[in-house]
Amino acid sequence: MNPGHSVEINLSARKHSYDVLISHDVLAETAQWIKRSVTLAPKKITIVSNEKVFGLYGSAVEKSLNLAGFKVSRFLMKDGEEFKNFDSLRDLLTVLGENNLGRTDCVIALGGGVVGDLAGFASAIYLRGIRFLQIPTTLLSMIDSSVGGKTGINDHIGKNLLGAFHQPHGVLIDVSTLKTLESRELAAGFCEMIKHGALAGGNLFSQTAEFLGENRIESFPALFENEQFVDGLKTLVSANVDFKSEIVAGDEF
Repeated sequence: MNPGHSVEINLSARKHSYDVLISHDVLAETAQWIKRSVTLAPKKITIVSNEKVFGLYGSAVEKSLNLAGFKVSRFLMKDGEEFKNFDSLRDLLTVLGENNLGRTDCVIALGGGVVGDLAGFASAIYLRGIRFLQIPTTLLSMIDSSVGGKTGINDHIGKNLLGAFHQPHGVLIDVSTLKTLESRELAAGFCEMIKHGALAGGNLFSQTAEFLGENRIESFPALFENEQFVDGLKTLVSANVDFKSEIVAGDEF
């Protein structure tokens, strides 16, 4: 597995901790990462994603799991915040039930915040809680929603008013997935980084500003051939995950 950064999330109130691994070009080694992330390896895994993300990265993850002997199923939701709803939740729970996932089995969220919210909430209520893992593929989900355990869906009542706190058992951040992310989505992630920097003080704000000064968002796809760029991106993502982890460790809710 390519070298990367690791941040530990330690929730003393729940006596639960998990690692966030920040690396690149590692999706083909997902099974190896899972075996290191959970104490009792699952037999069955359901991948939750959408058609666009799964078309880009799903085959690498699925192949890794199949070769390792896991029984793999998938649920592909429609793309968009409006599909983070009861209908999608019911359909996902049906897939989990039809594939007979047990308490020691696992759900993997492969995608952005919408996918992570739905997969996490389904994991929280299926069998009163099964394990789930996050593989975020947007910058915003990498540094924010994949860390902290907030899950939920939208309804006519309001946005994210139906949900649960359900911590993952591990987060795998492969920054290489950002090469296919639209500029608008990248900008949303960097705006969150700027907010982190403003709140944290110290070097985090200047670190983000320096990185953006050296690398234009519009040029991102071509920059992934540059090892220095990739290392800098991993370092910046890691610093933001570390900031978020301190907040979560201090007050999960």
